[in-house]
This record gives sequence, C-alpha cells and structure tokens, in this order.
Amino acid sequence: MEDERTGDELKIVAIMTVKPEAIKEILPIFQTLVQGSQEEDGCISYNLHQDISDSTKFVMLEEWKSQAAIDYHNNTEHFKTFKEASKGMIEKSEVSILKLVY
Repeated sequence: MEDERTGDELKIVAIMTVKPEAIKEILPIFQTLVQGSQEEDGCISYNLHQDISDSTKFVMLEEWKSQAAIDYHNNTEHFKTFKEASKGMIEKSEVSILKLVY
C-alpha cells in the first residue's frame, strides 16, 4: 500500500501533571476533548495516556496532518472548553511539537 504521508505531519506530546484531588473530575473533561479532537479532519490520532507509576501524570499523544490542522484544533470549541474547564486542575504542563527526522 502506498504511503499517503506528505511530510507535513506533526506530532504533539503534551505532558500534564494534574492535582491529585482533581483526577476524577478532569477525566470526563479529557474524554470530551479526545472525542472531539479525534473527529477533526486534520487529526490522524489523538490519545490520552496515564503514567503507570505516577497517576497524576497524563500524556496526550497527538498526530496531525499539518500545522494548519493544529491551528484549527487550537480554535475549536472542544479545545477552548477543555482549557476553561480544566483551569486550576493542572499543576504544570509541557508541550512539544515534533517533526519526523528519520
């Protein structure tokens, strides 16, 4: 099967530390974000993971068709709702946008 990748794809790794007392409350907020994001045309994959040795650490692994797809995502209602609804629940976050080298 021919590879349809154009070389414009980008990956995002977002590592978030959630306040321990907010874990149960933030999970459905994460779920809504993931579901909405997976339905976007520019989304290749969008999945949330939880660290098995630190339950407060969550990692969002995202793959997008282009920077334009990321820009669109950052302005969607579900992303804006997530940012607002999760305020005060996330102690720290680190986001890296990656391009394929090899």
